[in-house]
Amino acid sequence: MTEKCILYLSGGVMSGVFGAGILTSLQEKDAYGRIACIYSGSAGAINGAYFLARQSPLGSTIYFEDLTKGFIHPTEIFTGTLQRFWSRYISQISPKKMHNPVDIDYLFDVIINKKPLDTKALQQQPIPLYVKLLDMKKCEIEYKDARRDTLGTLKSSVSAVPYYFPSCNHESIDGDCADPLGLDILLKHHQDEKIIIAFNYTPNLGLRYTVKNTLEGMVASAIYDSRISRLFRAKNNRLIRDIKNAGKNNRILLIYPPKESPTKPSTTNPKKLKTTYEMGKRAANKILEFIE
Repeated sequence: MTEKCILYLSGGVMSGVFGAGILTSLQEKDAYGRIACIYSGSAGAINGAYFLARQSPLGSTIYFEDLTKGFIHPTEIFTGTLQRFWSRYISQISPKKMHNPVDIDYLFDVIINKKPLDTKALQQQPIPLYVKLLDMKKCEIEYKDARRDTLGTLKSSVSAVPYYFPSCNHESIDGDCADPLGLDILLKHHQDEKIIIAFNYTPNLGLRYTVKNTLEGMVASAIYDSRISRLFRAKNNRLIRDIKNAGKNNRILLIYPPKESPTKPSTTNPKKLKTTYEMGKRAANKILEFIE
């Protein structure tokens, strides 16, 4: 009997192009028979959906053909932050009037209309795609199978608060904002299988990352409540712990971009994105060697 592995796909906004490269190569090698299930967060959920619909090459082009313009708006950070605090503490602002540094609605117009995800193919194939979400009522991480309510689940998974203000009352948002890797859940449910983690960041996390998480939590708390701020602050230590524990476990393969990767979460340069994409395609060979 062929041994099957567990695959985890992390998020990272534009850094997700690395994971898209990995999945394109796995699709080309027809590695589906070696995968028991997929766990995913944020951009990894989108990558995983296209992979299971056998559309990875198409989904990958979204990064360097469609999201280089109209998706990331750094100039909206200041105005958007002010609006979020104003709406929470002074006078409510309609979500439709909120300035969003990341335009998730634009992304989903691409996914639905420009480069359509074959949701039927995804729903009919046998491999579960578990999507990491943060339930805002319980303030807890949960995983939902994207084969049910596919587009709704995927949109919640990339609703990256505080960079995107949901246009309606989302009960769940991007779970990566609280737990980027989620190793505890993987080990709890898969005590014997090999686990492969495709992480889209080089794990060099220092003071800058901690400060960034703290500031994001402060702005996010203006949308929801103080509980989410605490989750953001704890994210750095949780991620460092998970990366260390993954490195000590011989059942786990942790793959991430090489240091020379030119892509960051906000990168929109097509040439840089394609370079990181090709790095991901080459990194897939490590996965095939690990599961043999």
